[in-house]
Amino acid sequence: MVCPSTNHTTAANKIEREQVIPILDSIKVKTNKSGISGKRVEILAADKGYFSQARLHVLHQRGIRPHFSERIC
Repeated sequence: MVCPSTNHTTAANKIEREQVIPILDSIKVKTNKSGISGKRVEILAADKGYFSQARLHVLHQRGIRPHFSERIC
């Protein structure tokens, strides 16, 4: 299994959950196949604080399966 990572720095006054889509767009998963430079993220695992209907819609449009954890109190 490949676990891609990226570093994305924003100003302190930015809301980090609004940066999820730009970060996902910047990740390229390396492949060992000749002629294929990389592919996009297929699954996003994030906590419930990142959930919104608008973000869910964008993820589905990009073919990304979201998995949002639930808060346990």
